[in-house]
Amino acid sequence: MDDFMQVIKNNSTNKFIELSILSLFISFFFLDWMADKLLLIPRQFTWLPELLTIVLILYMILSIMLKNRRLPTGNIYLLFYLYLMLTLFSLFINKTPLFSIIVGSRVHLKFLPIVFLPFFYKFSDRFIVKLMKTIFFLSILQCPVSIAQRFYYNTLSGDPVGGTLGAGSSGILSLFNCIIMIFWTSYYFKCKIKKRTFQIVLLAIFFPMAINETKISIFLIILFFFSIFILIPEIKMNIKSWVSLFCGFLLVIGVYIFVFNSLYNTTAYKEVNIMKNRSILTYVTNPEKIINYIYYAKDTTESKLNRIPQIIFAFDNIKKNNMHFIFGVGAGNASNSFFSEGQGIYYKKFEGFEIDRIFIANMLWEYGIVGTLFFFFIISVMFIKIYPLRNLSGINGVVAIGVLGMNIILIPSTIYLNTIRVSLFVYFFWFLSGYLMNLIHETRKYEKI
Repeated sequence: MDDFMQVIKNNSTNKFIELSILSLFISFFFLDWMADKLLLIPRQFTWLPELLTIVLILYMILSIMLKNRRLPTGNIYLLFYLYLMLTLFSLFINKTPLFSIIVGSRVHLKFLPIVFLPFFYKFSDRFIVKLMKTIFFLSILQCPVSIAQRFYYNTLSGDPVGGTLGAGSSGILSLFNCIIMIFWTSYYFKCKIKKRTFQIVLLAIFFPMAINETKISIFLIILFFFSIFILIPEIKMNIKSWVSLFCGFLLVIGVYIFVFNSLYNTTAYKEVNIMKNRSILTYVTNPEKIINYIYYAKDTTESKLNRIPQIIFAFDNIKKNNMHFIFGVGAGNASNSFFSEGQGIYYKKFEGFEIDRIFIANMLWEYGIVGTLFFFFIISVMFIKIYPLRNLSGINGVVAIGVLGMNIILIPSTIYLNTIRVSLFVYFFWFLSGYLMNLIHETRKYEKI
C-alpha cells in the first residue's frame, strides 16, 4: 500500500513539474501581449514566469533535503558556480543597494535554476517531443497574428508586428522565428516528417520575418542557412540535399526582398516620403549604410544611444575605474526596473541613454571585462560539449542542433538588443542546454560504471 501511494505521489509530482515547464513557455507567448497590447490583464500577471521559477527552485531544494540529492559537480557546472561567485563578489565590492541586487539577480541569474532543473528531474524524450511540438504550434500561430497586425491595423511601420510576443517586438519575433526554423529543419531530417508538411510549416514560420520589415532578417536568413549546413550531418551526406539547400536559400532571399521592397514602396510610404524607392539590398550592397545604421547614427529616433555607441559608451565609462573595468559596477547597478527603487545608480545617472538596452553594453557595465569574457567562455564550452550530440537520432539530435543554432543566431544579436532580458530566449536556451548537459553527465556516469 505504501509503495502504491508513493507511485501516485511521484506521478503527481512528475505531472506538476512538466505542466509547470509547459505553462512557463506558453506564458512567454501571451502574457506581455495581453498586458501591454490588448490590455486584458494587469501588468502584474507577467510575473507568472518568476513565480513558476520560484516553485521549481523549491522543488530542487526539497530534492536536496529530502532525497539526499547533491548539486552536480561536472566541469560545466563548476563554471556556473564561478559565475555566481563572480556576481556576488561584484555586488559586494560595489555595495550595491538591495533593490538593485534583486533586479540584477533576476536578470543575470534567472537562468541558473532552469539549467540545473534537468539534473534534479529527468525529462523523458516523450516530454521533450511534446514541448517542441508546443513551441512549433505557437511559432506557426505568429503568422496569422502578424498578418493581422501588419494589414488589419494598416500600420505604416513594421515595428509593431511582434506577433503574440508583445508590443514592439518585431526584432525579437524575427530572432525567435529564425531559431525555430533551425529546430524545425533539424526535426524534418531527424524525425522524417513529410516534405510537404515541412515546407508549409517553414513558410508559415518565416513569413512574419518578411512582413515586419526588420532589416536584420536578411542577415538572419544567411545565418539560418549557414547553421543548418554546418550543423545537420544528414545534409552533408546527400548531394541532393546540397542542391535543395542552395535553391531554398535563393528562394527565401528572393521572397524576403520582394515582400520587404513591396511594403516599403507602397503609396502610404511614398506620401510621407519614407523609404521612397529604396531596397533592402542597399543594406547589403552599401557597407557605408550598414556602418551608419549601427554605428555612425549615434542616436536612435527616440534620442537613445544607438547600438555600437552603447558598447563604446559603456567601455569608456568603466575604464575610468580599475575595479569597474575588471568586475563592473555590480549586477543591477546599470539596469532599469519596473519599480523606481530598483533602478540602478548608473542607469539613473544616464537615464536618457537607456544603457541596459544592448546585451554586451549591459554586461560591460555590470560585470566588467572579466565577467563579460567569462560569460562568453561558458557559452563556448557548452557549444564544444554539445556539438557531438548533433549526430544523435530522434529528438535529442533535434535539440542539440537547435541549441547550437541558437548560439550562432543569438551571439551576433548581443549587439542588437539585450537578449538576456528576453525571457523566452533565456528559458528556452538554458532549459534545453541544461537538458543536454545532463544527458552528457548521465552518459559519462554510466560509462564509468
